[in-house]
Amino acid sequence: MCFEPSYGYGDVGRPIPFGSFPFISMARSSTNLIRGLTSERRSTSTSTGGMPFSHWYDYMSWYPLGRPVGTTIFPGLQITSVLIRRALSMLGVSMTMNDVCCLIPAWFGSVATVLAALLAYETWGSFSGAAMTAGLFAILPAHLMRSMAGEYDNECIAMAAMLLTFYLWVRSLRNAGSWPIGVLTGLAYGYMVSTWGGFIFVLNMVALHAAVCVFADWLRGRYDASLLWAYSLFFVVGTAVATRVPPVGWTPFKSLEQLMALLVFIFMWALHFSEILRRRADFPICSTKGTADPCTVFMITCGVLVLAAALLAPRDTSAPSPPASVLCLCSTPAPATLS
Repeated sequence: MCFEPSYGYGDVGRPIPFGSFPFISMARSSTNLIRGLTSERRSTSTSTGGMPFSHWYDYMSWYPLGRPVGTTIFPGLQITSVLIRRALSMLGVSMTMNDVCCLIPAWFGSVATVLAALLAYETWGSFSGAAMTAGLFAILPAHLMRSMAGEYDNECIAMAAMLLTFYLWVRSLRNAGSWPIGVLTGLAYGYMVSTWGGFIFVLNMVALHAAVCVFADWLRGRYDASLLWAYSLFFVVGTAVATRVPPVGWTPFKSLEQLMALLVFIFMWALHFSEILRRRADFPICSTKGTADPCTVFMITCGVLVLAAALLAPRDTSAPSPPASVLCLCSTPAPATLS
């Protein structure tokens, strides 16, 4: 929670105890919190169902135009809240939706701390390092801002989804037989996409790590096909789920911010094909003849990509028409005010 700066005087110039500043700041920030997160809580409803929610037009947001919720919201937070409430109801625990929304940040903050410890253990192999990571992560101010009860926003569950994706990705690279975990990595990434727009960071970090691992293996004169299988499962499954999220759609194949992951996927398969040719010719990887096949395959791949980009590039030079969501907003009349 963000505390306001205090200098020992109240609003009317009276000195007040320094110990009361946190409570005064909590009261003020809680008011702003309720105002900022009202739309998130209002959009979490169990009475409408999936189809009405996707077609819901919220006149109370983006006033006076309103907001087409189904096409502009990341629905992971709302879906998670509804599923948790239904699961608790099946277990005999009766909680209102408001209570679930208030407690979800604290629950997922604990889950994120555990996942950070698991990621540290998978990286270092040390229980003490994992415990230290969990302790530091639990008191991290940036994490505390998103894990306090009442901070019902996309980031409160996105942190756990992000760490789950990173942990499963590292876990899928533990040994040569761990690559099937790439399916779970893709599913975790798909869940991350449904919760927060910061999924681009997760995608690019995994793609960058895969590219660095491939290059490092090549410099050491070896090739690990399990890395290709793990990344392919992650990319295919994760992208398939991501395209089903309304605000994302087909942007993984059109946005420059996400094209690096696609290029890594293509060039990793090109390297795999060149590796098949090298093994048939029985040449060392770092030899002159061993690098000839990868260079040839990469040049052909680059040529195909340039040709595909030239054919798929838009040729209409006129001014682009406004998106359908903007037209919908402009054509929808504002609700009449009550007299």
